[in-house]
Amino acid sequence: MPTKPGVVLVHGAWHTSWHFENVVTELAREGYMVEAPTLPTVGHTAVDDAMAKAIATVKQAIINITSSGRDAVVLCHSFGGVVGSEGVAAFEEERRRASDGSKQYGRITHLLYICAIIIEEGADCATRSSGAIAEELKDGMGRCLEPERFYNTMDPALAQKCAARLLPQNRQAFAESAKYCGWGRYGIPATYIVCKQDRALPATVQTVFVERIKAAGVKDFKIERIDCDHTPWLSSGRDEFFRILWDVMGRATLQGGSTL
Repeated sequence: MPTKPGVVLVHGAWHTSWHFENVVTELAREGYMVEAPTLPTVGHTAVDDAMAKAIATVKQAIINITSSGRDAVVLCHSFGGVVGSEGVAAFEEERRRASDGSKQYGRITHLLYICAIIIEEGADCATRSSGAIAEELKDGMGRCLEPERFYNTMDPALAQKCAARLLPQNRQAFAESAKYCGWGRYGIPATYIVCKQDRALPATVQTVFVERIKAAGVKDFKIERIDCDHTPWLSSGRDEFFRILWDVMGRATLQGGSTL
């Protein structure tokens, strides 16, 4: 019987692993190994080379799951689509170098993008102003001034709690160019969730990203749509989000084949 894959959760700008707590809980309850690191692109102090360190963090999270031969699903939210895709590429490049048998890694069997930013090689997020969030800048870090745009179909009390947990975002990270198209280069099946009431990254912009993945010829690419805000696993889109997640996990298990 195939072993269940592990899951790497990659959060977006201003957010942390705390915002994924209910996803971690549900996955763990179903017996999935989970890695949900808080990236060095968020915090109260700017970190040098924050984007490179964030990519390395995602890569290491994937290795933590796959180093014993277990397969992995990588879930990327919002700006995590950029960081996560680069982390996927960093891992895949290392896995290729280790194809001589010196190391035995599991595979990434699925990419799940949630209203995620998808950019091409050599592009960055700095010039993409659609849906831009107002910030207060200090010492290279931007504090979000419009948290309500993330949570507009969420219970108000929970939205307030989520907003209180946001951290400043490293601005330089938005200007870093993508080195690889981790979302399209390695033949990894993918699913993209479009959030139709998203006020942070409008659905029209998400559709551009969907078309980018389609144009790359990504195999087994599936598009899902939820009538909710930017954070479906915590808002009115919760039930539909988890339906999609369990579908992805089931397909990823079958696409894998690890029998640890």
